[in-house]
Amino acid sequence: PRVMSLVSSPSPITVEEGIEMVTKTADGKYELNRLKSSQGGSERLAYLLLEDLNNVREGVYPIPSELRLENQVSTDSISALVESTLFAAQSYMGNPISITNKRTPQLESLSAGLDLPQYYLHDFHSLPGGFLNPEHAKVYDDLSESVFVGGHRMGRRMMLRPLYEAMAARGPAYKGGKGMKLLDIGTGPGSFLIQAQEAFPSLEMLGIDLSPAMLDFAKANVPAHPSVRRAAAPAPRFERANMEAIPAEERAFDFVTHSNCFHEMPEKAIQQTVREVMRVLKPGGLFVHMDAVQHRDDPSVSTSSRVNFDGKFVEPYMRTWMDKVDLDQACAEAGLEVAAPPRPFFVSTLRVYRKPLA
Repeated sequence: PRVMSLVSSPSPITVEEGIEMVTKTADGKYELNRLKSSQGGSERLAYLLLEDLNNVREGVYPIPSELRLENQVSTDSISALVESTLFAAQSYMGNPISITNKRTPQLESLSAGLDLPQYYLHDFHSLPGGFLNPEHAKVYDDLSESVFVGGHRMGRRMMLRPLYEAMAARGPAYKGGKGMKLLDIGTGPGSFLIQAQEAFPSLEMLGIDLSPAMLDFAKANVPAHPSVRRAAAPAPRFERANMEAIPAEERAFDFVTHSNCFHEMPEKAIQQTVREVMRVLKPGGLFVHMDAVQHRDDPSVSTSSRVNFDGKFVEPYMRTWMDKVDLDQACAEAGLEVAAPPRPFFVSTLRVYRKPLA
């Protein structure tokens, strides 16, 4: 309820009202018993909070490391939050960037000599150098957590349930990801692989990304995380690669995961990526995808918010993603089947696709 009261909505929920919204059912699950507004941000976050709680109760994943009591008030986490906020403030206010402007000198310098698609050469998030900036890599997760009021990491954890259910369906021999492989495309700082390793300690994982800065950060921090060090599987590997040309043989992975990259890409690049996902998945394998909620999922997504992302935060493909891209169609054309109905969570939508067995 404390988090809910911080979320912008037409009528913010108080702590007392938040407590009244929650009912514990006979089987021990938590549910919302009423909604103040079908479109309120507080209610969206409430659903996400309860889904997170129920996933822990049902054993989908343990209590996330960042929520454990010993980690909640650490000096490191406070410093990271302050550092990411200051970095963003300096970038937004001290060096405002518009998508109509030329590339910043930082972007020109950082991209020199790198084989990058043209669509990647933007100062994304209005931060000089975009994803190529080492400082961006360092603060990406904490900054996202601040912007989405505690919903960034929690929302990404929703991708773990389809993996858990697929492992359970395969039988006890596959518990914890034994004998299975996962590819995370557009892995960024590798944070999702930490979450996946906590949930599935025997799962073998590879993350690919175009940014040397993001990969350097991932290589330095992911293997050192306590959950990764305790895992039975080798530490996740990281490789610089374009998701439009995945460096892997056919039928190499049981799972391919992706979060929050497609809204940074033009439609043709998304379509090619989906074809590559189809190629590298094993028959019966899953493509688990999470990205910004689209207008087709929620018509209440406003034009003003899309313009705000386009102009103030340098998200040049956000409007195309929200209004035009049909991922179901792109996946169907590539040969992937819809494995579950789309599920909106707060500001994102979870989609799951399966490669046919035959």
